[in-house]
Amino acid sequence: MASILFHNRFGAVPGKREALLQSLLQAGSLMESIAGCQLYLVSTLPADPISVWVTEVWDSAEAHSESLKVRGVQKLIQQTIPLIAEMPRNTPRLTLMGGKGVRG
Repeated sequence: MASILFHNRFGAVPGKREALLQSLLQAGSLMESIAGCQLYLVSTLPADPISVWVTEVWDSAEAHSESLKVRGVQKLIQQTIPLIAEMPRNTPRLTLMGGKGVRG
């Protein structure tokens, strides 16, 4: 089974990018304990004061869905939603074919 990859841009509410960044970094900490999560990266572009990017690699769509059941994830999602002005749109679920740093 091929891994799946998400590369999403979140636009923060004006003045809330740092809070959104911290919340998504906290989500990354929660993902550390999930075996099906191969990669969870949070990044910013210094010249862009509103965007936060999240790149995720999962063993499967099922593993990603299961992550939503991890203790604390739903509460964190509810706390994060008010910080987001622009949700990712039309983001394809990519099938990861290989490259440095990916498993199996």
